[in-house]
Amino acid sequence: MSGAGTYFRTTLNEITLDKAKITSDQIPSYYDKTKWVLFYRLSMFEPVEREWLIANSVMDSDPEPGSTEKAIKGQANPAHLRLFGKAWIFQGNPEYFDSRAAVKSLEQISWLANQHATAMGKGDRVYLWESGPSAGVIAVAEILDTVTDGRGR
Repeated sequence: MSGAGTYFRTTLNEITLDKAKITSDQIPSYYDKTKWVLFYRLSMFEPVEREWLIANSVMDSDPEPGSTEKAIKGQANPAHLRLFGKAWIFQGNPEYFDSRAAVKSLEQISWLANQHATAMGKGDRVYLWESGPSAGVIAVAEILDTVTDGRGR
């Protein structure tokens, strides 16, 4: 979570207990694959101020205000923090757009929000729902940038 007093907000790309899903090029050679239990793959390391981290997150195991500060002070395990923020459901219709293929092949997807766009912001969580016969949440994502009106505003 920190190194030399620096704190980072990251994106959790993958988490698994299944050792068969992890190839040797995904872990450093000095780790013994037979000895680890849980694999995390993180990206997008964004430096944040200590005050921001305390104000915008809680421990997943203790979701009470102030629990992050306890972790920073070494009074709790800081492995699982939950950021505060809003969550949105973006609905895709497979008759018009192949959301499943887009999620598998694209790093980012632009999405048209017909409602509540002014309330959405960078860092908000998004659940991508696909309608149709196999309806359900197909991905969990994060809004990466300021929401605009499509003309850059």
